[in-house]
Amino acid sequence: FVAAVQTILTGQIAPTLNLEHPDEGCDLDYVPLKARSVDVRTVVKNSFGFGGQNAVLVLRRYEA
Repeated sequence: FVAAVQTILTGQIAPTLNLEHPDEGCDLDYVPLKARSVDVRTVVKNSFGFGGQNAVLVLRRYEA
C-alpha cells in the first residue's frame, strides 16, 4: 500500500528487484535496474492470502 501511494506521489515506478536480464520471449513492460519517471494517476494493488483471502485496492490521484 505504501509503495503504491509513493508511486502516485513521486511519479516514479520502482525497478523490479534482481532483474538484470529479462527473458526476450516474455514481452512485458519491465522496469529493470533503475526507476522510471511517468505520470501515474491510478494504481491497482492486489493482495492474495491463504484460504482464499483476496483483496484489491484501486488508488487514484485526487485532482481538484
